[in-house]
Amino acid sequence: MALPSLYSISTGKSIQTAFGGLNESYACSSEEFTEMKNFSSRGYPALQTRTPRRTMRAMGRCNGMYHLNGLLLCEGTTLRYTEDSEDDVATAAAGGEIVLENAVTDSEKIMIGMGTKILIWPDAKSFDTATGKLEALSAAWSQTGTVTIAPCDAGGKTYTVSSVGTTEPSGPADGTLFLKQNSSSSK
Repeated sequence: MALPSLYSISTGKSIQTAFGGLNESYACSSEEFTEMKNFSSRGYPALQTRTPRRTMRAMGRCNGMYHLNGLLLCEGTTLRYTEDSEDDVATAAAGGEIVLENAVTDSEKIMIGMGTKILIWPDAKSFDTATGKLEALSAAWSQTGTVTIAPCDAGGKTYTVSSVGTTEPSGPADGTLFLKQNSSSSK
């Protein structure tokens, strides 16, 4: 009886001395993974499985979320900031929390971190993670009494307008100022 010949598989041993982590580019070396599903590099240099998914906190409608020295959540019109702790994340959720009611509008947010501040758009507000204060980014100014607006030069000298209209004068004298309107109904 003739049996087919089988090729023997050679056994070998290899030791990996370096671990490069996750590399999703096309140039992945033998010390790197191209995919790390359910793995974590928390125990570097050893590779370990990730922590199980769990519910950290219950929240309402989330319009935005940003992490800078802690977690800032926009829930409807409420801002909720929980500072990071050195312990587990669950400890940080149970720790001190800053809650600002009716601080922002109930719309989707774009947040940007700069230093210790988180800029919140389109509300144009700034939340400082160090002090816990929310400030407006836009300038505000109020005036009591009457306001007079007049054209002037860089030195503050007010120009006196001699005529106003929708068409320019036909033969203006030298130094005469004319203020042109878009329509006769506008002031």
